[in-house]
Amino acid sequence: MLQQPGFSFSGAPRPPFDKLLAGVASAAKQDKCRVLSVDVPSGWPVDGDGKPSDDAVEPQALISLTAPKACAKGFRGTHYLGGRFVPPAIAEEFSLNLPTYPGVAQICKL
Repeated sequence: MLQQPGFSFSGAPRPPFDKLLAGVASAAKQDKCRVLSVDVPSGWPVDGDGKPSDDAVEPQALISLTAPKACAKGFRGTHYLGGRFVPPAIAEEFSLNLPTYPGVAQICKL
């Protein structure tokens, strides 16, 4: 599986990442590679408004950090949540419906 670069960038990817992401997206669509995205897949709107860009990467698996983002609502691949460090008061304040992590696990499958 390949990981995608991200870090909350917006707009079209700049060189050299534009060609890299286009190649990953193309290979994934042809089942030539499996893609694991971390937090928000490249080309997806983080807030869930609008559709992913035409050159967006469609991952087979997604690891959301802290809480799933709005853009992951319709995700149909394997989805994990990582980071059980949200204090109960914060979860309550923001109405986060977080799962119970098994034992001391830092990641759980949604």
